[in-house]
Amino acid sequence: MEEYLMTARSVTQAQRMMQALSQHGIRAAMGRSPVGLTGSGYVLRMQGQRAEEAAALLRGIGLAPLRIYVRDGSGYSEVEL
Repeated sequence: MEEYLMTARSVTQAQRMMQALSQHGIRAAMGRSPVGLTGSGYVLRMQGQRAEEAAALLRGIGLAPLRIYVRDGSGYSEVEL
């Protein structure tokens, strides 16, 4: 299963994003950004089946992630959802 990472501007934004997703039944885990990813120190990790729904929800409430990455065999690739 694919793993998606949604980057946040700050730890506070990441916490708010995670709380908003949780209120809508979407599970995500907050953590530090993996080495090699640029643009943020904090990310939300989630499984792929609801990533598109999560991105749309966050944009709709003004908490859009800075960037979204998907993990593949060779590392992380930025994607548009």
